[in-house]
Amino acid sequence: MTMQATMDKFWTVQEAAKKYRKSEKTIRAMIRKGEIEAIKFGRDWRIIPFDHYRFAEIRFHRSITEDLKLMKAAQESIWILGINALGPLHQGREILVRKLNEGKSVRILMLNPDSGAYAERARFEEEVQKNGKTLASGRLQAEISASLAICRDIVNFSADPTLLELRFHREDPAEAMIVVDGNSPNHAICHYNPYPRDKQTRGLCGPNISISRDPAQPDNNVEFKQCYDRYTELWEKAKAVVIWTV
Repeated sequence: MTMQATMDKFWTVQEAAKKYRKSEKTIRAMIRKGEIEAIKFGRDWRIIPFDHYRFAEIRFHRSITEDLKLMKAAQESIWILGINALGPLHQGREILVRKLNEGKSVRILMLNPDSGAYAERARFEEEVQKNGKTLASGRLQAEISASLAICRDIVNFSADPTLLELRFHREDPAEAMIVVDGNSPNHAICHYNPYPRDKQTRGLCGPNISISRDPAQPDNNVEFKQCYDRYTELWEKAKAVVIWTV
């Protein structure tokens, strides 16, 4: 199950500052120290009230099933962002092949496995201390290798391989996203998955928030625009990857 909710269930930093009667600078410092539960949303934070956080923690971890439903509904394009995007690539392979063969475009944005940010994320998620030794499984590296193989497989079965683009970015990963029909004024939707800040916790364990562009209220689409801008910013700075050389 995903969190089918608008961001008004959470507080902005400004709202939290007013609620706690503290400065915005103090609120941000409390977030960094873990004294206030919050999720990273684009380049800003959303404060999770305690009752909402407990509810989200129990029921609203990311659901690949819901992501696949979203991908199936794509009418124009599918944009995927993740450290290695293995979940939607592996389980959504047939969907992506079909969409490509229907003439839809697909963008896949992953973290560069040769970057310092990737190495740091691997330490963050994988490293454990046992018997005085530091152990790491190499899971993230194996997953990105699998993701690249799946991309090649998808291209092999697509009538027009140019409709699938893959890029690597180098920024610290803070979230995963699936954006469907992002440039459509009428039916754009984003599943936004902010990564949890607890060590040894995989990114998919964070909450999943569904955000739609509302054509009836163009001035109230701030959250969707933040997702759109974040993906676009990373994409434009990312390096194109050759999926297959024939």
